[in-house]
Amino acid sequence: MTKTIGWPLILSGSRGRDRYKSASLEEARKFLGKGKVLRAKNTARAWGGSKFKDCPTGYLAETLELCAEENAAGKADWRLTFHLGQSPAAMYSARGHDEKRQPCFHLRPSMEKFGYRPFHILDSNMREDRAWIAEVGESRYWLTDFTPRFPKMRWEEQERCIRALGPSFKRTHEAVFIEAAMSIFMLTGKRLAEDWFHWGISTHHGYHLMVGRFSSAGLMVEIGWPGHWGLHTVVSRMHDAP
Repeated sequence: MTKTIGWPLILSGSRGRDRYKSASLEEARKFLGKGKVLRAKNTARAWGGSKFKDCPTGYLAETLELCAEENAAGKADWRLTFHLGQSPAAMYSARGHDEKRQPCFHLRPSMEKFGYRPFHILDSNMREDRAWIAEVGESRYWLTDFTPRFPKMRWEEQERCIRALGPSFKRTHEAVFIEAAMSIFMLTGKRLAEDWFHWGISTHHGYHLMVGRFSSAGLMVEIGWPGHWGLHTVVSRMHDAP
């Protein structure tokens, strides 16, 4: 009897490994290439933190193989990155907005006159819709396709498109995107999302956040609205192995 694990992939044959076991980092690097896999310990060191013990990737080898095939065909840019679980406030504190210390955030001081200061972490008026600033995530690996998808769509339309991909796909959380983009730059020198934005999950003043346009001026964080010229989204795969 065949069995479906986590998403509609029918596995057949052990291929010399436990079919339901999380793939190793060595397997991930074999399939995706070294430049597309960021180890936990290297990511922690790049952010100036203490040593971080590696953990399971959370993905089946078959999943990584499929992603590698999509990369090779030019259809995707799947990367396995480690999310330390840092809040946006912590990342801003670590990287700041000094353009001489790349990577950095683009503060957009011109927006402050409208009361929009998402990274003003000393702001005492921390309302409920700003909770995303201090939200701490889970420390683990994420498999994310950094190919921008679904341009010029409303957020709800993008959600329908993501659901159509299958139950193993989800919109990438903006904190994961921020950390991954900066980690990739620090460890590989590759600057992603230079001329587009990723539309995230959290809201600010009732609008979903968008992050991107990661130029030498820094990574921008703004509120997104339908029809914005560079607004897309990227997707991550749900974990399918322990």
